[in-house]
Amino acid sequence: MGEGEKGKKLWSRIVENKIENQRALLEYLEKSDVSIERLKTYKENLKKDDVSAEHQEAIASRIYFQELYSNSF
Repeated sequence: MGEGEKGKKLWSRIVENKIENQRALLEYLEKSDVSIERLKTYKENLKKDDVSAEHQEAIASRIYFQELYSNSF
């Protein structure tokens, strides 16, 4: 595995953990089950090679912040 491939894999793991932590916090705060499930789905999508981490991270972050700040973010 080359350096570029290692970096891509590391970035995906960082984003995966970030999304998982966001999902866990929303669950802890008893936020929308729909949003929690959507974050879980985006995290699982990272395991597919054809999905970029940046794209999944952006979508998950939007859902997370809207849910956390009551859609006023």
